[in-house]
Amino acid sequence: VRSMDLYNSDRKSNLLIVTFNKNKLLSAIKTLLPTASTRIDLQNERGEVVAGTSSSENMKEQHILDNEMAVTIDSEYSLWQLTLVQPKKELYEETDQLRMFTYTIIVISILLAVGISWVVYSGIASPVHRLARGMKQLGNGKLDIRLENKRKDEFGFLIDSFNQMTIYQKHLIEDHYEQQLRLTTTELKFLQSQINPHFLYNTLDSIYWMAKNYDAEEISEMVMNLSRFFRLSLNKGKEVFTIEESLVHLHYYIRIQQLRFLDNFTVEYHIAEECEAALILKLMLQPLVENAILHGMEGRSGGGLLSISSWVDDKPFLNISIQDNGSGIEGKRLHYIQNELKRMGLRSFPSLSQDEGNVKDLFGLRNVYTRMQLYYGKQSAMTIRSIQGEGTTVTLSIPLDRCR
Repeated sequence: VRSMDLYNSDRKSNLLIVTFNKNKLLSAIKTLLPTASTRIDLQNERGEVVAGTSSSENMKEQHILDNEMAVTIDSEYSLWQLTLVQPKKELYEETDQLRMFTYTIIVISILLAVGISWVVYSGIASPVHRLARGMKQLGNGKLDIRLENKRKDEFGFLIDSFNQMTIYQKHLIEDHYEQQLRLTTTELKFLQSQINPHFLYNTLDSIYWMAKNYDAEEISEMVMNLSRFFRLSLNKGKEVFTIEESLVHLHYYIRIQQLRFLDNFTVEYHIAEECEAALILKLMLQPLVENAILHGMEGRSGGGLLSISSWVDDKPFLNISIQDNGSGIEGKRLHYIQNELKRMGLRSFPSLSQDEGNVKDLFGLRNVYTRMQLYYGKQSAMTIRSIQGEGTTVTLSIPLDRCR
């Protein structure tokens, strides 16, 4: 309602009343509805509903529920209002979808993080932790520790290497303790062996003078040679003799055996001049000469010959040969002896103690061969040749550079 002819004050006030079709007005308002469940109302300045989709004509009687949201717009030209009421779930539908999508991404991210963490732990952290725990137990002295391993990758290789290392370390420690025990035992035997000869010398000296008093020249000579043999054997702790000294030492023993066998064999020495200064372990030849005399000369009435030779070949090796013209060695027995020496030579570490519980024979040969292997190395060799009825020859071959 407005006054007409605003600038003519003399005229009376007139009113122009315009009517609208309510249904058409309602139809125009409904075009603003976003959804079917939304309602919209047009109110005048007195709050009366001019047009709207509410069931009540008085907007003041309408209650906005907790699950609804209302938006009101005021007219710039009048006090009329347009109010739109819409359910919250429709307003938040897209937001809820976005929230649900966000929650889904968060859950998936957490699952992926847990899965990746588990893969990293089982693939990297777990084997490293097991290795660290195993090394700690190994450091505490638990040598039997073994880590279970089913992996085929680099960590599997590390775990296998750790298990091999523990086995190897256990063997090293056991070998070290065993070696220390053997060294202690050897030291005790050595100290004992230093006491025994002095008692033996005094006893032999007494026997020698008693034999002289009773004019038993053969017995006195045997005792004198035996005493000299043992004195040279001790030799103030020296481990090696020259070839020349070895033969002097050996001849005391041979002379004892000649007296025992009533001179039914003779001995010959064929020593090359370049061999005389070469050094060999003491008592290397005595067991071989003893075998030649006891097994070759025993039972002969005379004509026995023991030949000891030494020469240097072009390799260069020092060769020492002990030869007799005795009965020789039966073929089967010779084959057995050669196989035993070959078996001992195949060992990674020569040790006579490895056979302590099984050795029944060949004590002298085993002793000489083992000492050769220990002192001169794997290149040294012992060969035995024998023809039954003709005699036996034992030859020692030693690298010449180890005899300097």
